[in-house]
Amino acid sequence: MKHVIALDVSKGKSTMVLYNHYQQCELEGELFHTRAGF
Repeated sequence: MKHVIALDVSKGKSTMVLYNHYQQCELEGELFHTRAGF
């Protein structure tokens, strides 16, 4: 079972995606850069 996690980091927020071994997206979400987040 092979998965790939990709992060797109930019100012203020980051986008995260998780792909399975069929190259299908299983999860997509945003992470916000706040004091609580760190």
